[in-house]
Amino acid sequence: MNLSSGRRFALVVPIQVVAALLLLWYAYPIYWDGAGPMPSFFYSGDLPSTAEYHTNEWQYDARFLFPYLVASLLLVAVAFVLAPKIAKRIDRRRTTLFIISFSLLFAVAAILDVLVRTARLNCGVFLSFAPDSILAFLMVVVPVALLSALFADR
Repeated sequence: MNLSSGRRFALVVPIQVVAALLLLWYAYPIYWDGAGPMPSFFYSGDLPSTAEYHTNEWQYDARFLFPYLVASLLLVAVAFVLAPKIAKRIDRRRTTLFIISFSLLFAVAAILDVLVRTARLNCGVFLSFAPDSILAFLMVVVPVALLSALFADR
């Protein structure tokens, strides 16, 4: 089946967004502390208590899903739009695309973390020096970069 570049992009990108969303949800799950649930990163607004959450669970899950959706769209935009454009100028091999995609995703995460820390926002970060943070980051970025190398237009 020979698909044109536009059709292939229209078929692959929604699947990649869902895959990135599921990876983010798994790697950075909703965090439960003594006061109630909250997303692991990039959420602002009122956080519910445990009783409020269980009363309107679907509503809070939908609210908590929004930062994950924004992050997955950002991951896919970097890995499937920006990285192939840069890789095309350097080399057409898939390994080059993987390395560029991984490097760009790492750079974007580092820049966002620096912005969060310098602005002193009360939200989580993608990267820290804790081993579990690095492992969670790699659980998201490596599959997205691999999918970029396999399915992005070169």
